[in-house]
Amino acid sequence: MIPYFTSHGVVDLTDIKPRDIGAAPLADALAKINRFNGRTPQPWSVAAHSVLVSQLVSPAARGWALLHDAHEAFIGDITTPSLDLLCEQSKPVGAAVIRNAVREAKAAIDLRIARHWQVELGREIGVEVARADRIACQAEMFVFFVSDIAVRPEDHDDMERAIGNLRALEGAHDWQRAKELWLQYARDLHASGGLYVPGLAEAGVIDF
Repeated sequence: MIPYFTSHGVVDLTDIKPRDIGAAPLADALAKINRFNGRTPQPWSVAAHSVLVSQLVSPAARGWALLHDAHEAFIGDITTPSLDLLCEQSKPVGAAVIRNAVREAKAAIDLRIARHWQVELGREIGVEVARADRIACQAEMFVFFVSDIAVRPEDHDDMERAIGNLRALEGAHDWQRAKELWLQYARDLHASGGLYVPGLAEAGVIDF
């Protein structure tokens, strides 16, 4: 057992239960975890990022787009530079082991979440969400850090849309607003059949 203490109770990371990956605990955690290790000018959460990614994909992929980083509720947002540093310090043998361990931990949690939320996790959707995630990250870097981003020609229109959508997510810098925004998108996707929100009451009312 690996105990993980949360405001929703103790989670065994080796045996994550359905109650641990319900809407309320995921939304709460993702809204409080800041992207870029909190180094943005204003707080920008994983919850807000996930909504942005969901806005950039086709309807069939929106469910997984909203949940694609939900594993971070359990292992945190391990940024690419942080992972690169750990691997740099572990050369020549350990780097591949570290990358593989992180990848496998994410994949195991992703699979549990996808099954519980009844979202499609096929290769095509995975590729589409990965592309949208990359574009969203570039838009975040541009807006927050005025970074000189090299955008692929085929991504230009989607990059412009991502920047506009990011700036339009009014109030998402507040964690409580980001939490409600994420939950509202989950509700909307549930209503359209894009995913199943765990906790649906018999009467048809979603219990968060």
